[in-house]
Amino acid sequence: MKNNFYHKGISEIIIAIIIGAILAVGMFLFFRIKFPPTEIPQVTKRSEESIEEKKEEIETFSEETYKDETADWQVYTNKEYEYQIKYPKDWTYIESGRRKIFVGFLPPGTEEEKIITENGSPIYYKGDITIFVSANRDKKPIEDFYPDYFSRAEGGYNKVKVGDKLGIRFRNVKWSTGIGVDIVVIPFNTVEFGNTFLKFVGSQIKISDNLETFDKMLSTFKSIE
Repeated sequence: MKNNFYHKGISEIIIAIIIGAILAVGMFLFFRIKFPPTEIPQVTKRSEESIEEKKEEIETFSEETYKDETADWQVYTNKEYEYQIKYPKDWTYIESGRRKIFVGFLPPGTEEEKIITENGSPIYYKGDITIFVSANRDKKPIEDFYPDYFSRAEGGYNKVKVGDKLGIRFRNVKWSTGIGVDIVVIPFNTVEFGNTFLKFVGSQIKISDNLETFDKMLSTFKSIE
C-alpha cells in the first residue's frame, strides 16, 4: 500500500513537470509569434569606414582643379621656410619680418599703405592675400594656438588639405576693424625652424572677388626642400 502511494506521488510530479514544460513552451511560442524580436543591423567594416569618411569631410585644394587658370602665374619661393606658391602674373608681392616670416600679395594698382576703416580703426595694408609664419615650439594643436578664430568665424570652419598638409579653414573671421577675412591655417615643419604654422589670409580689402584668387593660390602651394 505504501509503495502505491510512493509511486503515485512520483507519477504526479512527473506529470506536473511535463505539463509545466508544455505550458512554458506554449508561452514562449505565443510571445515569439505575437512579439517577434527586433533585428539589430550588423555594422560592417565598410559602414564604419563610411561613418568615418562622413566625419572627416575635407576641403581639398588640388593643383589639378585650377591647373589651366594658373598655368601662366608667377611663382613665389620662400627658401627660409621651404615653400612655394603661385600668384597672378599681374600681382606683386612684398616681404617683411625677420627671415621673411610675412609675405603679402597685392592686386594691380595697389601698394603698401595705412588705411582707416569705417569705424576709424587703422590697418596697415600689405596685400589682399597674405601668408604669415608663426613658430609653434610647444607643438600646440590649432585649437589651442588660434582659439579666437573658432568663435570669430561667422561663416563657420572646416578641415582642409593644402598640398599634403591638413589644416583648418575659418570663414569670414571678423576683426575689431569690422573687416571679415578667410583664414587657412596649416601645421608646417622645416629642418631649420622646426614646428610652425602657416597662416593664409584673404582679406578682400581692395578687391571684392579675391576669395576665388585665394582658393586658386592655395591650390598651387607646395613644400620644397
